Amino acid sequence: MAMCGSAGAWAASTIYVTQSESGLPSYTDVPVGPRSQVHMYIAPPPPAPRFVPPPVFYKADSAGAKDVGGDLREVVRVAALRHSLPEALLLAVIHVESGFNPLARSPKGALGLMQIMPPTGARYGVFSDLTDPVKNIGVGANYLRDLLAMFRGNTALALAAYNAGEGTVIRYGRTIPPYAETRAYVTKVLRQYALYTQ
Repeated sequence: MAMCGSAGAWAASTIYVTQSESGLPSYTDVPVGPRSQVHMYIAPPPPAPRFVPPPVFYKADSAGAKDVGGDLREVVRVAALRHSLPEALLLAVIHVESGFNPLARSPKGALGLMQIMPPTGARYGVFSDLTDPVKNIGVGANYLRDLLAMFRGNTALALAAYNAGEGTVIRYGRTIPPYAETRAYVTKVLRQYALYTQ
């Protein structure tokens, strides 16, 4: 019958039942004469989930992007541990800021995985190579930790400040500024944060 064999080879099958002269039923996967009736339909199994590989970890050099064979999660883990942050929060920010592209550059000049502005890098002692993932995540984690301390652990306000600047959040009475971009950003990061926490 068509349904036999390995699970990977299964296809949709129709099972027919045929009554014999003596009244006993027989089951086949093809109709046998006019007495055959459809007994059941076996649908094929759903396709296997598509494997999505983790993002490849790249570093910029003079020749362009080069695979350095590192594990992005390990870099995030070390930065999170060093700055007492949840790994999931850093992954969420990277996801929304750059889509895990270490060579990302915004029209305003923000660079790398966590979209660091050069003045922010300089604030934390990094004056070059902000597309280097280790430096970039280190600066971003340091900045995010300081924002969380500034806003007393309020993650939403810290994220709003990461997007719009801490001065803007303070100017609006320590609330999320009424900017569509900032509010959408906070919502997206918090959603990804919840997903990466699972």
